[in-house]
Amino acid sequence: LAVPFFFLTSGYFMIRHYAHNPQPLFSFLKKTAVLYGIAILIYLPLNVYNGTFSDGIDLWKLIQIVLFEGTVYHLWYFPAAMLGGTIAWFTVRSLGFQKAFFFTFLLFLIGLGGDSWYGLVTKIPFLKEFYDVVFTLSQQTRNGLFFAPVYFIAGGWIHEAEIYLSQRSKRNLFLLFFSIMSLEAAFLHASGLIRYSAMYLFQLPSSIALFLCIQDLHVPVTGYERDCSMIMYVIHPWMIVIVRMFAKLTHSQAILNHDVMQFILVSVLSMTAGMMYHTFRMHYPRIRNTGSRNQVITDTDALIHNIHSLQETMHKESEIMAVIKADAYGHDAYTVSTCLEKHGIHHFAVATIDEAIELRHYGITSDILILGYTDPRRIHELHRYHLIQTLLDETYARNLNAMHESITAHIAVDTGMHRIGVSPTDSQSIRRILCLPFLHVTGIFTHLCVSDSRRQEDILFTQNQIALFDACLAGLPANIHLKTHVQASSGLLNYPQLKYDYVRIGISMYGVGSADECTVVQPDLKPVLSIHSKIVLLRHVPSGDTVGYGRTHTCSKDSLIAVIPIGYADGIPRNLSNQNHIVMVHDTPVPVVGRICMDQMMIDVTDIKEVSIDDEVRIMPSITQAALSAGSISNEILSRLSVRS
Repeated sequence: LAVPFFFLTSGYFMIRHYAHNPQPLFSFLKKTAVLYGIAILIYLPLNVYNGTFSDGIDLWKLIQIVLFEGTVYHLWYFPAAMLGGTIAWFTVRSLGFQKAFFFTFLLFLIGLGGDSWYGLVTKIPFLKEFYDVVFTLSQQTRNGLFFAPVYFIAGGWIHEAEIYLSQRSKRNLFLLFFSIMSLEAAFLHASGLIRYSAMYLFQLPSSIALFLCIQDLHVPVTGYERDCSMIMYVIHPWMIVIVRMFAKLTHSQAILNHDVMQFILVSVLSMTAGMMYHTFRMHYPRIRNTGSRNQVITDTDALIHNIHSLQETMHKESEIMAVIKADAYGHDAYTVSTCLEKHGIHHFAVATIDEAIELRHYGITSDILILGYTDPRRIHELHRYHLIQTLLDETYARNLNAMHESITAHIAVDTGMHRIGVSPTDSQSIRRILCLPFLHVTGIFTHLCVSDSRRQEDILFTQNQIALFDACLAGLPANIHLKTHVQASSGLLNYPQLKYDYVRIGISMYGVGSADECTVVQPDLKPVLSIHSKIVLLRHVPSGDTVGYGRTHTCSKDSLIAVIPIGYADGIPRNLSNQNHIVMVHDTPVPVVGRICMDQMMIDVTDIKEVSIDDEVRIMPSITQAALSAGSISNEILSRLSVRS
């Protein structure tokens, strides 16, 4: 059940009904192919020693080995995962989960006939001829064509389906299916007609039931476990060879070659190799826009660190609703959303329907709340993509309901900001919205407009907003149970004691705050985003000469001016011109000189030693400080970023 479990897990994270964007598939294929290639090279000396290629090898045999069987017995998993994942992704995209599962289950049955059920099915003459043809492609049907796809699809389906089974029911199902599979295996082995023992009919339901059981464990997993398990799988055959060689050299075969002792030693050595790999591996963050000009780096390790810090701050019964609007505040919505969903965040918020659909195309299947206006004429898309629409007021709710298509919605309540929402004292309006037949209202929320302030009058205003919202909730019908959310980032940091279902986390999730922010709680947050450019030109400018448009900077001495290929068209505020602490070279702040241009800016590197073309330049190393210098806020600076590579 181990390999089916691996396939189920990969499918759980990769296969999505809405996955129109193949980027997750390509990323999976790339990573798996690189690992497979490294594994082939690692075991090449062992292949040569064992004489694998001593009799020569033709092109067709090489293709069979590389694409289906693997150069060492356990490496078949990698090509199977790549082919199976590809088939699963495209069949789900084309057919949907139900038809795709049925199709790949038929492939699984064909594979079953070439494996443990071979001796029985080939008693039918034409099937014997059919499998003779199949085995010219691969010696086994336990591969990426017949075996892997159904498990990938089952994993993805589990992710999207709502399975209402108790832990006891899941455990009983596993024990039932596993027992039947054991009886099936015993019967087939006793028949003497078995070809291989890698596939069984009840292996599929047994694996799914086991996966569901393990899902309920909720054991936190870090990169440490991932690295160790990967290295253990790849390296363990070499460890077997090492143990046997050591036993032979030390004349201790009787002890070390014992099955139990060998298992222990190989496990310990493989795990040690995994621990060493994890210890010395560099944790490179994801880099986007990696062209020749500029780079924006989104550090997903810092992102997850911030999530954990914020979860420790909030009420234990509240959940994070991650705000991914404006391209995740300039952090790359794909990187942020997929990372968060993999780490257990299942509620997202965006500003527009197009942002929400984009997340669906990235493969996000969790709840997505649209915080802003959506044209009622696009209600079909709200329904199709299973999106949650904010109801701006009763009139807007009625306009949506008039389209006669069922959607899910949250009611906005205006407790004092006077932007959107129903009046908290108008309980009849809220009741009328709840009665609209095509709107399935599942949540209600408000927004605190001065929760970032610690001035006494603002604290009193915020407390009044909270009281108004609570009174609104108290006035709801007794049989109505809605999810609630009030706090955004500053609301959490200044009012952490509040207990609502969700906390809408935006700017804090990205490790950024205000320069003058002094909050009640101050979790350990790390900046997630960094902007990097490089020096493309160095110019010696004599004292008294001016630099840039408008001649706003005059060199007070002979100066070395560097040109970097980034400007206000990339989102760098133009009013940061002629300021310090906005750019760093060699970890040293240098001044921007002259006006920031559309595509370039100039910096004074006179005092930087050994500066040269192609040296890295950090842009706005502190977003908070840059916002303060620009007379703005961090949210605006980040959401304006559109750095060109």
